[in-house]
Amino acid sequence: MKFKLTLGLILGTTLVILLIFVAALIAVIDYRVTSKLDGVLWTVPAKIYSRPLELAEGSTVDELLEIDDVKQVLESQNVDYKIGVNGEILDGKFFPVPKKYRLQEGERVEIYNALKVDPKDNRKKRAL
Repeated sequence: MKFKLTLGLILGTTLVILLIFVAALIAVIDYRVTSKLDGVLWTVPAKIYSRPLELAEGSTVDELLEIDDVKQVLESQNVDYKIGVNGEILDGKFFPVPKKYRLQEGERVEIYNALKVDPKDNRKKRAL
């Protein structure tokens, strides 16, 4: 019995081998991702408050925090929080504290909830 190599047979065999390789690669990647993320807790903010407010020119962040709507949001927070502007925390180190920071047009004020678990400690625990 002669075995005849045809172009269709070669392409079919190559396709089957390629599919097996891709399936094995997907299985390996899935295993690695699943094992890395096993036990990691992800939190999603329960509420996002986003609303444009108009303030007098030269208003400070502290004055913004005295607005009734903003006060209600802050009072609903049962945890410690920090205030930031455009992604930078107003902590008095690199940026002034909220009492002294004067807002400019278009700036975004953010309220950050405190972390429940330190990410560095969490990574160290997972590595052990």
